[in-house]
Amino acid sequence: MEEAIETVSPLKIAARYRFVAVVGFDTDADIVMHYLADTLPPERRYDNGNSCAVLDPCTDPEALLALVEYEMPTCRFSIFGVGVLELADEATYESLLTALADRPGRFVGEMPVIEF
Repeated sequence: MEEAIETVSPLKIAARYRFVAVVGFDTDADIVMHYLADTLPPERRYDNGNSCAVLDPCTDPEALLALVEYEMPTCRFSIFGVGVLELADEATYESLLTALADRPGRFVGEMPVIEF
């Protein structure tokens, strides 16, 4: 990606990323227990439909992993990165697509939201 940004113009593209952590619970009782104990940091959001808690952004993944391993050993823990490319205009977008044309299988994820 950095190579493509350099090819197009580093002045017209800004790359930003953040970590998102998800803690999965096996039972509703686990959710209630950790919710009442206030085990997770305050920026968490509980998703009862998917039996998980989401921390977006996760500012310290290593510390959160240690907390989950110690306080919540029966829970699942996942972390992933979300990348955002801020493009100056539509011409920059088209140039970026051209620069990345030979790498279609290397990107996995959702369809991008494109705003100019």
